[in-house]
Amino acid sequence: PGVERNPEHLTKPYGFYGESKLIGEELTKNILVNTPWTIIRPTLIWGPWHEILSQGLWKQMKARRYLHPRGDKSVKGYGYVKNSVWQILKILTGPDEAMNKKTLYLGDKNLQQIVWVDKFYREITGNSLRLVPKFYILALSEFGELIAKIGVSFPIFRSRYKNMMTSNPVALEETISLFGEPPYSLEESIVETVQWFKINDSG
Repeated sequence: PGVERNPEHLTKPYGFYGESKLIGEELTKNILVNTPWTIIRPTLIWGPWHEILSQGLWKQMKARRYLHPRGDKSVKGYGYVKNSVWQILKILTGPDEAMNKKTLYLGDKNLQQIVWVDKFYREITGNSLRLVPKFYILALSEFGELIAKIGVSFPIFRSRYKNMMTSNPVALEETISLFGEPPYSLEESIVETVQWFKINDSG
């Protein structure tokens, strides 16, 4: 309430969390009128020490329980944590006139989800990704919703299925133009992350 929305930067935030971040951005712009500011929008940040992925997706992969929908063409913005930190340092140490009043996305690149998932699956298991029809994953998500009502958790549910099937590319062009390509490649980043995961998962 009371926050003036700037149509130039309006997005389609996902859920209440996304809406709260957008409100925070608008408050920043309205309050810091005479003060330099830069807003960063992280993409899907991943890497070592990511507890949600290590206890969720990667753990399911290790147990050979992960299934991926066949024909998935969704594209998402991915950001390896070390690359994102590198980009933040570039922003913090860059000249004020170049950084002032910019909204910059953090991330490596927009990538087909199936490529990112397949590379992780191969590195963790040594096998190819298992693909199944989309309706099979949808049915599992509905089952997850059903048993959640009696207090039983299940690795996939309706919102997770929706997220899996939704593209979320981000505008990384300006960030890459300002700072260049991030230093860590996708392949070496996945290798380092999986090495950490295997050590961490074994205790």
